[in-house]
Amino acid sequence: MPLLYLGTLMVGASIAVINVLLPSLIQANQPKKIGFLTTLYVTSMGIATALASYLAVPITQASSWKGLIILLTLLCLATFLVWLPNHRYNHRLAPQTKQKSKTKVIRNKQVWAVIVFAGFQSLLFYTAMTWLPTMAIHAGLSSHEAGLLTSIFSLISIPFSMTIPSLTTSLSTRNRQLMLTLVSLAGVIGISMLFFPIGNFFYWLAIHLLIGTATSALFPYLMVNFSLKTSAPEKTAQLSGLSQTGGYILAAFGPTLFGYSFDLFHSWVPAVAALLLVDIIMTVALFTVDRADKIL
Repeated sequence: MPLLYLGTLMVGASIAVINVLLPSLIQANQPKKIGFLTTLYVTSMGIATALASYLAVPITQASSWKGLIILLTLLCLATFLVWLPNHRYNHRLAPQTKQKSKTKVIRNKQVWAVIVFAGFQSLLFYTAMTWLPTMAIHAGLSSHEAGLLTSIFSLISIPFSMTIPSLTTSLSTRNRQLMLTLVSLAGVIGISMLFFPIGNFFYWLAIHLLIGTATSALFPYLMVNFSLKTSAPEKTAQLSGLSQTGGYILAAFGPTLFGYSFDLFHSWVPAVAALLLVDIIMTVALFTVDRADKIL
């Protein structure tokens, strides 16, 4: 059992470090291809997640949970070996700008806007992923229908991962803000529909598509802005680290508090109201971030 906790901690730490460093890596080495390369790695994340979700159960049934762990370990090893040749290109970057003190960074309101945006986006995504199937079943859908909707919720991220980074870097300010407005409205409408749950598959399909659109489109937008809103690779890593730390913390508590609210009030309404408030605050933070030229 101690090794299980240790392994989980190490896997989580690896994911966190890579997610934080990739935006700064792109800005440092390919600053003219930020949109394309962000599209590439965010899309690969979405496809890999969808494949893992689809194949995990069949592989476990065909072998055992140990067989699945061994396969994942081999995949990680293969990825490491593919990346290893890049080690020869390692180089130390000269700081492009004078480093700001940590106090000045923490007092930067735009930095806090990014932290709130990233944290609430993660909270909305993981809370929806965790509880939408349960809410759909509670409203009268079958387990099979709820499972299908969960798959759709996961897969919807792929087209947005392929398009949002490039659109963010190529659209005019007006058109980009129009895109963000439509995405934000999708989230507000989808969450609002949860106040009136009915046992209709297509009603819940609309909910999953709307909320999925909001959460899935905003993640690649966030990732590409780590590079666009900073003036140097070290600042990209700093902003990415701060915001994703907040995201992981809020994402960890969101689903738990959502479920606790139902146990406490015996109704989904208070939790949905809180989720709608979170979405509105996230939207305000989103446009604060978008209006900023350079944050760090």
